Amino acid sequence: MANLLSYIIAITFIFSLPKLANYAEQNVYAQGLPKRLSSKQRASLYLLPALAMTGAPAMSLLPTLVHSNNDQKETLLFLLFARSLGQLLGPFLVKEERYKNQSSKFIIACMAAFILCYFFIPLTPFMSISLVLVFSAHVFSNIIYSLGWYSLLTNFNNEQVAAASASSYRKQIIIGAVVSISAGMLADRVGSPLALVICSMTGLLLSSLLILHVKRQS
Repeated sequence: MANLLSYIIAITFIFSLPKLANYAEQNVYAQGLPKRLSSKQRASLYLLPALAMTGAPAMSLLPTLVHSNNDQKETLLFLLFARSLGQLLGPFLVKEERYKNQSSKFIIACMAAFILCYFFIPLTPFMSISLVLVFSAHVFSNIIYSLGWYSLLTNFNNEQVAAASASSYRKQIIIGAVVSISAGMLADRVGSPLALVICSMTGLLLSSLLILHVKRQS
């Protein structure tokens, strides 16, 4: 029901876009990305894909990590609710200073906290604790997500935001697909908990190196 309502709202906004465009004071034309990117622009393009590299394995393996005596569909519904609630709350916890002065250490710490929450999920036999861990993990991940989108919107001109968003999104999709498939194949061989540790720690390491490398170039 919630998904249906969100789709209805989204469709309503889509149909209202032509009317809203009439109120625009000037036409804004989309442009491609500049040939030379500043360090901040590069950081903006790679932050969300870095999050996908770290978080996609955990999210893809989540249903196999939780211990529950409930029906599988009911368990998944609870997990989705906890995840969505964490995603909703995360951006509200970010102070304005964090948006303007984004710290690489803070971002990496949030990624590490996300993974740590997921590491404890297969270790607890209680469904309620697992839900709290999922909720907490996605509070941390969506703090990074909000920082990433803010960075995209502020480090590119209005005409370049569409191209920047598309470029970042394509990287997220490709990286998310690759690491999720890799995590699933590895889980068949060594089990989900160990696959989570290997894939997520590898993703965290690579993401941290990428973020720190781009930061040093600024």
